Amino acid sequence: MKEKKEIFCFLGIGLFFLALILGVFAFTKQEKNVDSFNTLINQNVKQSKKAYLDVAGEPLVFAYYQNDENEFYFLYDTNGQYSVAKLSKETFEKLKEASLEHPIRVEGVTKVLPEDIKELGIASWNDILTSEEQISLDDFASYFGSIYLDEDGYLFEGNLFALIFAIFLGLLGFLALFYGFFQKS
Repeated sequence: MKEKKEIFCFLGIGLFFLALILGVFAFTKQEKNVDSFNTLINQNVKQSKKAYLDVAGEPLVFAYYQNDENEFYFLYDTNGQYSVAKLSKETFEKLKEASLEHPIRVEGVTKVLPEDIKELGIASWNDILTSEEQISLDDFASYFGSIYLDEDGYLFEGNLFALIFAIFLGLLGFLALFYGFFQKS
């Protein structure tokens, strides 16, 4: 009987370690492939891709949601293009120092731009242009793309199965340990 108890304890510990390794894998695998935000826009990628943008000018805030600390900004990048990003105030402060000579990289996850943010973006953009230069909502995607970079967005692409399996193994390990410890000798 004691051997059976030890087997369940070792099995439980082994399953816990396997769950831990699988859980770490689930959270670190996606960090390797970070694409340029402009490349993803040109490939018509819509959302859930890890991306970076090298910012070469001070961001221009144009929208925010009242229940969210982060705000939407127009960002000027090293390729001479404007993009939309949702950034924290801390990142905004850092990006005030960005220039073509000293660009600052911002990383995040791509997301589809909501219609209300597009409308606010057009209104804000047109406020700084003459009436001949103004753009319409239909032109928004050709100027800024149809996605934005969310620096706080979380990417969980393709690793959901690994995480669920890790949780399952962890629970199985707990049950095996529990059974092993409390089994009558």
